Amino acid sequence: MTLTTKRYKLSYPLLAQGVKVVYTTDALEAEKWLKYNVIDCPTQVSAVGFDIEWKPQFVSKKYGGTENETAVVQLAVENSCLVLHVYYMDRLPKSLKLVLRDKDILKVGSDIQKDGSKLKRDLGLVLEGLADIQLMAKKIDPSMRKTGLKALAQTFLGIELNKKTAKSNWEKYPLTFTQIEYAALDAWIGLKIFQEMKRHPKNYEEIKFINEEGRKSRFWLFVMFIFFSYILFCVIVRPRT
Repeated sequence: MTLTTKRYKLSYPLLAQGVKVVYTTDALEAEKWLKYNVIDCPTQVSAVGFDIEWKPQFVSKKYGGTENETAVVQLAVENSCLVLHVYYMDRLPKSLKLVLRDKDILKVGSDIQKDGSKLKRDLGLVLEGLADIQLMAKKIDPSMRKTGLKALAQTFLGIELNKKTAKSNWEKYPLTFTQIEYAALDAWIGLKIFQEMKRHPKNYEEIKFINEEGRKSRFWLFVMFIFFSYILFCVIVRPRT
């Protein structure tokens, strides 16, 4: 299959107009986006919007239906979105695996724990450093009943999302512009809701805790690396001297 890369700009809603979108099945193009917008970004990126899509399951498991595999992975930063059609990719970008595992870069989304579990089942990708905007909404207002992305976008951003495209065929190749725009917007809107929510004191403390835990984890991994390197040096190198 020929590798595909298309570039667009979001046209809706007004808040998102001009945000760049890269849709691709090319691992190299994905690497470029991830390095430029996240890993090597001059302004340190502490959070990215995240979402996944898969072909709807129209027959329930009760009647023998099976859930389809993850077809699309989306990431978003302030001014750009990456829509990866992983269903048609021969290999996944190394940078994607690094970003998803990096606890210092929060992956922000609606009910994101479920997405993380599915991503691990389907693609073997590990998602760490999660910020669930549904849980954050409940901290702000425990009486809040509707906490899906559509409801949160309306509550915190005053934006009415059209979710009809969610039930489209995400295994179609290539995706239509409507699908690409929908996928990019879902990840981007999640990030914007998060930015609005984190101004609340309770959520600020939780995010601070997640970031501190990530830094502690990296520190102890480094300590363990130094320790075991020293042990190997003593066992292998020193006897020869």
